[in-house]
Amino acid sequence: MHYLEFKFFNNSTHRKEQIRIYEQITNLLTNPDQTKEGSYGWYRKQLDKKNQLGNTLFKDPIMTKLGFQETHTTSAELFPYFRTINTTEECRNQHSCRFYADKTAGEFLKEGVELDAVLQHCQYKDPYFLNSESDEAKIVNEFQFNVVNSNMNLRREKLVGDEEALLHHSHQLDNLFGEKIWRGMRRLSIIMCSEARVHELVGGITQHADSYWSKQRFARSTADISICFLSTCSVWINYHYQDMSLSKSKEFGTKPFKKNKGICAFISNCDQAGCTDLKQRFELLNTLSKYIPVRQYGRCGKNAQEGPGGKTFEIENNCRFYYAAENSIAKDYVTEKFFEGLRALEHGSKVLMLYRGAPNLRQDWGIPKSLYLDHNDFESVDALGQYLKKLNDDDNAFEERFSKITMQERKKVDKALAAFNPRLGSNIPCRICSVIGEMKLARYLLFKIGLKTSRAKVNLNEWNEFKSKFNLSEERVKILDDIYHTAYGIFQSANNKENRFNLGWDFGRKDEVQHTEGEGVGSGDRKFSGLVVKRNNKRKLL
Repeated sequence: MHYLEFKFFNNSTHRKEQIRIYEQITNLLTNPDQTKEGSYGWYRKQLDKKNQLGNTLFKDPIMTKLGFQETHTTSAELFPYFRTINTTEECRNQHSCRFYADKTAGEFLKEGVELDAVLQHCQYKDPYFLNSESDEAKIVNEFQFNVVNSNMNLRREKLVGDEEALLHHSHQLDNLFGEKIWRGMRRLSIIMCSEARVHELVGGITQHADSYWSKQRFARSTADISICFLSTCSVWINYHYQDMSLSKSKEFGTKPFKKNKGICAFISNCDQAGCTDLKQRFELLNTLSKYIPVRQYGRCGKNAQEGPGGKTFEIENNCRFYYAAENSIAKDYVTEKFFEGLRALEHGSKVLMLYRGAPNLRQDWGIPKSLYLDHNDFESVDALGQYLKKLNDDDNAFEERFSKITMQERKKVDKALAAFNPRLGSNIPCRICSVIGEMKLARYLLFKIGLKTSRAKVNLNEWNEFKSKFNLSEERVKILDDIYHTAYGIFQSANNKENRFNLGWDFGRKDEVQHTEGEGVGSGDRKFSGLVVKRNNKRKLL
């Protein structure tokens, strides 16, 4: 077949030919049996298992190449494992991937490296290193012209309706144009941030089904993938580093507590300028200090010195109350401060946590009310102070309150902790690679069935209009919607925490050896520790 042959059609005939070939390929992609050759599920499997676009192996075997807006992101002060990870060893049973981390993305691009995505840390503005939308539109139009024109070859050879011939035809399109489209589509932009201000970064460019203008802003934005603590982010990260269980702990509630008095606070972020949450955190603590002794170990208002055992020892052995207050009050923003309180309980400490943080901790994450004290449950901070004074002075009253953390309640905590699966932290780089590859695959397949982009992204209104052109069953429409979601909708979505890049991640991937291409930058001798890295003997989150 000669795919570059050109024949002139009248407009009506041309439109019919467009619809015919796009419908045929769409039927292949949306086959209810997603193991069938040519289906979307089959394409995904070919990508991960064989490092291929369908049956096509690219000349350049590295399927996804990630660069960084700034080298500071991958420096020793932040996340050096991006420079040292060996993706061949760490990211098995998925497509090949490489991090270009020791120079800026701009420098690598000048050297001719065709980066598929660029990552920015805790900032968002129109990225410097993206292919223009007009470049993508041009290459997609050329691709779709050849897809439509090639349909005439099927008609001429009387192969229309022959599924085997259509599969062969589809594979040839991948072979002829796949790598060019893959490398030529708009370079993806990734926002990675574990700070509370990520709400501001993604909020204004997230589309909502009931908001026309949000969808317009979304379509204009070049942000494609989000990596953050929000349960709506494409790649979800959190501060839960290690497995723990309150219900299985044989030490729970066994340590003596009567000599432990007052509140322990560990606060080192003292900059209150312009930050209401930080200011209120100190104001609450100062008010409570009128009723109960406060031991401050951090840099802010320090009046106590940590012993050789550090923070963990102090919480477990010297505190009756532990003030776990986040720097910011934001949905899903649950940091190590909260989990350190749980760790103390697991180790047997009789300590009550006074938590000031994520407002949805109980409702969305299932943490029981008995586990901690919340100042919002009291009429005023003074009322809370009076209650704490009673528990501080009266051991029996304290025992009675602590006893509310029953075995049943501890099981609820364990169930909630399971939703913060700490194993996810050791798979962050691999999950980033995976989502880049799957997003590019999904966009390629949508281009193959006629989707056009007039802006950076396709919003829900545009998608609904496009898919209405196909006469598909409900089951097939769901598959088509899944392709769109991976291509565009995954930037922010209500169900992202459960997706295949997060809690749905296949942890069995490491048990299988796949391809050998795509070895990461660096020697690869060091096992990366996932999300958590050492910095000045302290743990830091991505």
